[in-house]
Amino acid sequence: MFSRRISLAVTALAVWAILVAPASAQPAAWVAEPDPAWTDLFDRDSGWTGADGIYSIPLGGNERPGSAAGGRTLFVFSDTFIGEVDSSGVRQDGTAMVNNTLAVLTGGVPDPGEMNFLYRADENGDPASLFVPRTPSAQPDHWYWLGDGVAIDGMVHVFGLRMRSASGIGFATDGVAIVSFPVSANPGRPLQTESPLFLPDDGIRGDIIFGAGILNNTAAAGAPNPDGYIYVYGTQNDQYIKKLVAARVQPADFLDLTRWEYRTDTGWSGNITDLAPLTQRVSNELSVSPLNDGSGRFVLVFQEDAVGRYVSLRIGDGPVGPWGPIHRVFECPEPQLDPDLYTYNAKAHPSLSAPGELLISYNVNTLDFWDHFRNADIYRPRFIRIHRADVTDRTAAARATPMGLAASPNPCNPRTSISFSLPVAGAAHLAVYDFCGRRVRDLLNTDLQAGGHTVDWDGRDNGGRPAATGVYICRLVAGAEAQTVRVSLVK
Repeated sequence: MFSRRISLAVTALAVWAILVAPASAQPAAWVAEPDPAWTDLFDRDSGWTGADGIYSIPLGGNERPGSAAGGRTLFVFSDTFIGEVDSSGVRQDGTAMVNNTLAVLTGGVPDPGEMNFLYRADENGDPASLFVPRTPSAQPDHWYWLGDGVAIDGMVHVFGLRMRSASGIGFATDGVAIVSFPVSANPGRPLQTESPLFLPDDGIRGDIIFGAGILNNTAAAGAPNPDGYIYVYGTQNDQYIKKLVAARVQPADFLDLTRWEYRTDTGWSGNITDLAPLTQRVSNELSVSPLNDGSGRFVLVFQEDAVGRYVSLRIGDGPVGPWGPIHRVFECPEPQLDPDLYTYNAKAHPSLSAPGELLISYNVNTLDFWDHFRNADIYRPRFIRIHRADVTDRTAAARATPMGLAASPNPCNPRTSISFSLPVAGAAHLAVYDFCGRRVRDLLNTDLQAGGHTVDWDGRDNGGRPAATGVYICRLVAGAEAQTVRVSLVK
């Protein structure tokens, strides 16, 4: 939709993150590229049409890369637009914003046909938030901003940041609850457990809010070096800077808040006021995941300085560090397209990632609220993939599926032929995307026989207009397999 307003080809190519050398002794850089298919999954024009925040929770509890293929994934969103969007990308009258929604994806590929979005209707039939605060400290005008979550023994536990209206930016956190419901059922009226996982600003340090990210470092979650704990991360929100804090608990004790331990300068304490920051310059939402390179290390993914252009990471020796220097892996293009746009809350989605890679999302917003109605494309997550430059050959080999996707000529002016081979008969979808993840042209969406196939792209979009000069991504999805090839269009 965004391409209806602004031509992105040249700008997106100029700011696309390729290799960013780390300012440290660690020799390996990182390679990043947009993932248009995952981005396109959340580009919708009816019902759920955009949201803030996104976490993914494998409902089977397995967090290993590639494990989503055999199960279901719960997506967690906060402020969400519900309504209709016209063909020019304008939200229609009757659009509502609710405080939180969910979605469930079956399988591990971004297939819109396997995605089901969940939100309530109120007594008048209007869209409503799924979760409303009902803990003892909740007030009638409070609402939930949803944090990360985890599935344990058939139950989903999601952190609910209880919000209230306030001066300044308009809202503030007033507490943190844990919202729990069965993995097999509609959330309905979930259990809500009030927690001590919020400390207000005491004048010495800023407020501390847990729920920013979760690492399930257990054997049941497929952790490569399990220690039996679930780690929960939060932020200490000092003036002008956000710092990482951590807690841990064993799965059986997750709802027993007296059993939680908090990371201090010297170890672990049962007293939350003893905790100490682990590193800084992180974002409100983030992730910590095993590096899965055999080293036993971990990767912290975040938006540098909370709100900014850079998706960044740090490498740590353990779930709580010590953390190394910042590696900038991707420069988000959106802020350079419009001065009102900003990007934030980068995080990884391990179970949706391919082996050897890490799938990362970030959010886009605008300083002008009414832009959301003039351009419905702004308010939704974008996705990128990253991998280590020192495993490029192994990653390339992993991607070299039997489909053998290729384009020739490449570069093209403007026509190219895209060839591939299917190992088995089945449904196939082939589409062309620009480098910011927007779908340009649908080339194929049908059942095909096993064997070789060729499809031509004439360099035009779905409306028959010539596509701009630039680099495009052709993505083929067939069954559980997906493969991409970059095509340069020159004129």
